[in-house]
Amino acid sequence: MEKLKRKNQKRNKFLAIRNSLLRITVFLVIVGLNWAGLSAVIETLAYFNDTENSSENSLSAATLDFSIPTTPDFSPSVTPTATSSRNISIINDGILGFQYTVTTTNATGTLCDYLNLTANLDGSTVGTWSLTSFNYNAGQFVAPEDWQFVATLTSDDPSLENQTCTFDFIFDGVQIGGFGFYDQEIISNTITSGQWVVKAGDVVINELMWMGSYKKPEDEWIELRNMTSYPIDLSGWQLTRLIGFGVGKKEKLILTISSGKTIPANGYFLISNFSKDNSRINVDPDLVDSAVSLRNRNLQVKLYKGDWQDPTNLIDTADDGQGRPLAGWHGFLFHLSMERNDVPGDGTLASSWHTCLDFVNSRIYWDPGDKFNLGTPGAPNLSDEEDANLEYYIQLEQELLAEGIYLPDLVSEEENYDEEESIEEEVTEDSLEPDTEIITTTEEITTSTEEITPNEESPTIEETINEIPDETGGETTEDVIEEPASESNTPAPEEGSANEEVPTDETPTVEEQSATIPENNSFNQGDGGEGTVDGNGEAGENPESANSVETAGEISSGAGDSGENTGEQ
Repeated sequence: MEKLKRKNQKRNKFLAIRNSLLRITVFLVIVGLNWAGLSAVIETLAYFNDTENSSENSLSAATLDFSIPTTPDFSPSVTPTATSSRNISIINDGILGFQYTVTTTNATGTLCDYLNLTANLDGSTVGTWSLTSFNYNAGQFVAPEDWQFVATLTSDDPSLENQTCTFDFIFDGVQIGGFGFYDQEIISNTITSGQWVVKAGDVVINELMWMGSYKKPEDEWIELRNMTSYPIDLSGWQLTRLIGFGVGKKEKLILTISSGKTIPANGYFLISNFSKDNSRINVDPDLVDSAVSLRNRNLQVKLYKGDWQDPTNLIDTADDGQGRPLAGWHGFLFHLSMERNDVPGDGTLASSWHTCLDFVNSRIYWDPGDKFNLGTPGAPNLSDEEDANLEYYIQLEQELLAEGIYLPDLVSEEENYDEEESIEEEVTEDSLEPDTEIITTTEEITTSTEEITPNEESPTIEETINEIPDETGGETTEDVIEEPASESNTPAPEEGSANEEVPTDETPTVEEQSATIPENNSFNQGDGGEGTVDGNGEAGENPESANSVETAGEISSGAGDSGENTGEQ
């Protein structure tokens, strides 16, 4: 019984399993058939469908970006009297508004500790800070934003000369309202200091037109030269000259350079008695002052960087103040400037000077058609520093005078005199050197016909002169001789000359000779020659001994005799 019961139980389990499998199989067949049928259906009236398209869509992120275009660095060099500046502009290259600050960092160099920075934004000053502690909150950026930073030196300590300060500006910008947008720009800077302690020789007297120009004796000028690589402020500088004779010579102020005048680095500064329009020079002077008046004997000119009565202010000296100028030439026609050598040397020595002999290259500095003035006002000296060619100009001058085309330069010895100076410089026995004998003479002066051979370049200059239109109207030599002599043409005694002759106010007799040069005192023999000369170019007692070169104008160290006759300028 028990066996049968277990057997039925097994059979029932088997049947149950079989029935379950059958049901599952039937279910799967039904589902598969339904899915296959449904997948064959594409669209029915009971199905709803819709499609929407959106075009031209973009997605962007906000930006905060600004830039600083490259600009020139700080310039010029800073000094106690001169500032240095730099312009910086800010450009907004982004979308977002921003606010920013400006600070300095990484300052290097002792000079940085002695600099102040003044900040100007869009033309308005926002403040002044020490360079090493500069920090400014500029607030919200509003275009345009143009900065100017001005550096000022706070000390005149000479140890700060020719120093360098390097540092960085940092511009920090952040988005207005936060959210973390941020930009930073850094710009490097360099400030250099100049030199402000001017020493003797930093500026020299470089050229003197002490004789004036042809037919214009007051047309005198002084040229200064800056020997340094930095500009120098000449405000308050003074020039002096000698007055008087012999032991009575003394220094007198010529002029004070006006405020704001500067001589550029390695440049020139021209001081003239006349403006360009009223002078024969063809350049604009840096300073026009009617006080410019230069002596034709005992010339010496001094330059001071302040009060001339303080000897520590002396910067340079031109000429030794003894007799004729150390260089330059004043003939009847040619007027040649006194030029300093390229290496200036001691200005009181003849070896430091030469006469301007460059005719062709100096034409640009003179009015069109000018024939007889040589010099390079306001520009480098061009002439050879040897005066070997001077004799050619003397010979050419004699030939031109003999042709009777050009009038000789008849200079009144009263030129550039004022009443006070004439009294100061009056020649008396007390003003002469000891043992000087005053002798009055009236001599008849004739010309010599000794020939001088011109150098190889002579035809070139002579042809150039002949090509320039004559401005005299063709006056003849006879007309020139008939002009009255100046009654004041009496030469002044030269310092240190014992037994030198001082002619009286009488006008010497002039003999007219064919093909010779008229040489009476009315031709200003003192400017083109003392009338009678000895072999050393000094005033001699025998008029017969003067050769044609010496009577046209005396040579002394390559210089023309200025020949102040009655009163020194």
